[in-house]
Amino acid sequence: MPRSITLHNIPYRKFGIGAAGGLILGLALPACLPADRAFPSPDEGLLLSADTLNVGPVAFEQQAWASVTVQNAGPAPRGVLAMLDEPTGSFALPVGSWTLEPGQATAVELSFAPTTLGPIAGSLSFVAADLPDTPVTVELTGLVDPDGDDDGAAHLLAGGDDCDDQDESRHPEAEDVPDGQDQDCDDLVDEDAGDGAAALTELRSFSSLTASTSDSFVELYVNTGLRMEGWELRSTAEVGVVRMAAAAGPGWVLLCGPDAEEISCAATVEPWPTLLPEQDELRLVAGERAIDQVAWDPKWRVPAEGIQVDAALAGDAAVNDDPLSWCAASPTPGAENRDCP
Repeated sequence: MPRSITLHNIPYRKFGIGAAGGLILGLALPACLPADRAFPSPDEGLLLSADTLNVGPVAFEQQAWASVTVQNAGPAPRGVLAMLDEPTGSFALPVGSWTLEPGQATAVELSFAPTTLGPIAGSLSFVAADLPDTPVTVELTGLVDPDGDDDGAAHLLAGGDDCDDQDESRHPEAEDVPDGQDQDCDDLVDEDAGDGAAALTELRSFSSLTASTSDSFVELYVNTGLRMEGWELRSTAEVGVVRMAAAAGPGWVLLCGPDAEEISCAATVEPWPTLLPEQDELRLVAGERAIDQVAWDPKWRVPAEGIQVDAALAGDAAVNDDPLSWCAASPTPGAENRDCP
């Protein structure tokens, strides 16, 4: 009786003794059909256009895109899942699964926006649903540009002190100009506007007892557009910081307490400095530069509701130190002052 054995997954037969008495070995080799193989060959899985992918250099707060092509080399439709392994979150994969027809290829795009200094390493693996144990992988490398605007100062995330790494005119060595921007990255805006750029014109209200500052304001006349973010309003005992989202002026500008309700203010001052009518001083300061100041004593006889500069003198920081320039008057917030008697 002939018997069958298997060699490399291909069946053949061993025959018996022939009529002439010799030993004859006969091989019956069938066609090499896929059904005859125990395992699919590598070219029947997933194919990649590259096994490494470098992206960048990319500056912080910027984004770049790259792609790799994955192809279904098998004879049947196949579900494909992508898995991104990169701990910093700098790489992102908008689409993570596909169904590919036999022979079909698709370009897989991923973005790179650095969140830390590079190079940033990661991997992108693709797994076929019918071959879960044989993923194919692309090794990723993201390169980072620490100075995106080439102004010589590195981004904050790169350990530098550039407050805007997308604008070469803004860095710690830049000269600040009055344009509503912080050019020199010191958290002060327009601080080099110069003496006389703004003048105190009206002060209201003076009280050491009132907790609410809803009707308190300091009025300035600004000779050019200014954004006074980070400036300080200083009384003898307290210092308030100006918070100003946008430039204002030229013209009348109001600085108000944080709970102002009935007046339109260009900026708030936190905390609001208490102003005493008997004797006190108010200074508007940008960095270490005193823009304008007014000091009064009992001889001024300041009423508790406030004072303002005579309309004819408003806006001149050189004359508002004279008590004769000021008088008690009904408030005119943000409008032309009244004439003093």
